[in-house]
Amino acid sequence: MKNVIPVRYRNVDYMVVEGSDKHRFLREANEAWNDGNLDATRELFALALASPGCGFEYRTMMSSDPALGAAYLTYSDWAIQQSEAALNA
Repeated sequence: MKNVIPVRYRNVDYMVVEGSDKHRFLREANEAWNDGNLDATRELFALALASPGCGFEYRTMMSSDPALGAAYLTYSDWAIQQSEAALNA
C-alpha cells in the first residue's frame, strides 16, 4: 500500500499519493513559486491537477473495495508511466 502524504503548494497542504505525478508536479510547482517563476508555477499546477495521485481518491478506493483499489493502483501505475513517457519524449 502506498502512503498518502501532504505536499505544500503556496502555503496549502494537498493530500497526495507519495511518488505519484501529482506529488511530483505539486512539489515542483511550489519550488517554482518560491523562486518567483509564475509561468512555470501555473503550468506545473495545471499538470498536477490533471495527474493521478489524489490522496482522498486513493483512500476511498482502498477502503471501499480491495479489488477496486488494486485495479486503481494498476491504472495509476500505468498512467504515471504514460505521463513520464510523454514528458521524456
